[in-house]
This record gives sequence, structure tokens and C-alpha cells, in this order.
Amino acid sequence: MKTIILVSLIVLCWTLAPVQAAHEFPYYPSFYPQEIRIETVAPEVAATRLPTASLHAYIGPVLAFQQEVPRDVATMESLASYLVLTF
Repeated sequence: MKTIILVSLIVLCWTLAPVQAAHEFPYYPSFYPQEIRIETVAPEVAATRLPTASLHAYIGPVLAFQQEVPRDVATMESLASYLVLTF
């Protein structure tokens, strides 16, 4: 009986203890939203800009890279004729 009361008291004190946040959420989806640009580039330009990370996404025909395709560049299936934008 005493152990049940003791455990109940510990659980009650633990649930009523104040909670403080120590860290922020480490991921921010858009660091600088004012710097997001949607622009038209030629496939040749996109093939040179993707490996240097000056272009983050490309929609269009298959690119012809001058060297082998960088490891961090990948393709994905298209949504056909749908374009999904979220603001």
C-alpha cells in the first residue's frame, strides 16, 4: 500500500513539474524566403548550375551533363500535367 502511494506521489510530482524548452526546432524549411526565385534556364545552363548548387531544382527535359552525374543530383517522377504550389 505504501509503495502505491509513493509511486502515485512521484508520478503526480513529475507530471506537475514545470517544463522548459531548451532547444529550437533545428530545421527551417526556408531560411531566406525573399531569395527564392523561379526562373527559366536553358537545359545547358541547368546542367552546369546543378552540380555547383546555384540551382536547386530543374523541371524539363533530361539534362546532358559534361561529366558524370553528381551523386547529390537525382531524378523523380513527374506529376504529369499538375503543378502543386503551397504558399
